[in-house]
Amino acid sequence: MTLEPLSYHHEVVAALRREEPGLWEWFASDEVEEAFAERVRLDLLKSTVRLGRGQHGALHEAADAAKAAFDLDVDVRFYQAAAGVEINAGLCHLPGEAHVVLSGPVLDKLDALELRALVGHELAHQKLLTLGDGEHRIAQQLLRSIADHHGAAPSYLFTAQRLEQMTEVVADRGGCLVAGDVAPMVRCLAKTISGLTTVDAESYAAQAADVMRQGADAGEGTHPETFARVHLLVEGARAPAQADALVDALIRGPIRMDALDLVGQLALVATTRALIGVCLAEPLLATERVRAHAAEFFEGDVSEQGPVVLPDPLHESVAEYLAYVLLDLATVDPDTGDLAIGLVDRVATEHGFGNAFEAVARKELRRSKKAVAELRAQLPSLEERARAQGPS
Repeated sequence: MTLEPLSYHHEVVAALRREEPGLWEWFASDEVEEAFAERVRLDLLKSTVRLGRGQHGALHEAADAAKAAFDLDVDVRFYQAAAGVEINAGLCHLPGEAHVVLSGPVLDKLDALELRALVGHELAHQKLLTLGDGEHRIAQQLLRSIADHHGAAPSYLFTAQRLEQMTEVVADRGGCLVAGDVAPMVRCLAKTISGLTTVDAESYAAQAADVMRQGADAGEGTHPETFARVHLLVEGARAPAQADALVDALIRGPIRMDALDLVGQLALVATTRALIGVCLAEPLLATERVRAHAAEFFEGDVSEQGPVVLPDPLHESVAEYLAYVLLDLATVDPDTGDLAIGLVDRVATEHGFGNAFEAVARKELRRSKKAVAELRAQLPSLEERARAQGPS
């Protein structure tokens, strides 16, 4: 188990650089970071009690261990929130400074190893935010800003949520690294939701596994559900080679039309464009009217054909969407008739969503299953006649 960004972190950074270059540049500016830092420092002083090394040596020793583990050169300061009864902690990241705020009876409930896990978790956030040129900090702040704006596009909301959840998974791994084992992090997480003083890590891990076997997901908050976080830690430690794939499957899941994030949206745009290019490469289908309709999907030359990369796994909602795109191309020019329907049906079949296209065609064109089968059988002869006739 190592402390590295997940592939989703890199994909989100690339997507935001491409789609929001102006906002990216603004959030990357020194002025924005400095203004944010001043507000944070004042808020901390007003609403917390600072915890010095003299009276709270265990906290600072945990921070020293985390700094060594993550190769962090940062000034770490601890605070106790003035109110709150639930066990929790949070990080305020500033340039060269990590401010960790505890809330609730953290110091009374956690033992030394659990405290290391907690501090490791928080400083893992700090490490992630300082990697490279700060791109993960910029991505996080940019998405939070958009998500807080009324009327934000759903794709950005889904991206913000998934990025936050993925980041918590990385931070949990950091807690394990600093504590030296998974068990202290599991106990820390379980105590956070229960308020208990004593927790059996093995028992709670088994409980989490029972929940996951019932088909539970990671939830819809900024943090994955605790049972999901524990399951990912335990399974990741058991099978490190599959750890990242398990995280991806649980938090991101397949691309779906009802939960489309920015990364999935851009991937689907590329797939749609490539499929349209395949259709337009067929002269019998690429009439003037069809080309004009295809041009409404994208700017530029839509006939440029790139590789068709379908989401894997292909969710039924995406297959249905792609089927409707092809049906539009097949029916926009009435002069192409059944030939166009047969041609795009072939494209759909060759690319693995023929059943979805058949279902959509039968529904929208009011065709029976027998009629669709007959059209498929007649397609070679329809093509032969059309090619023999040549351009009309």
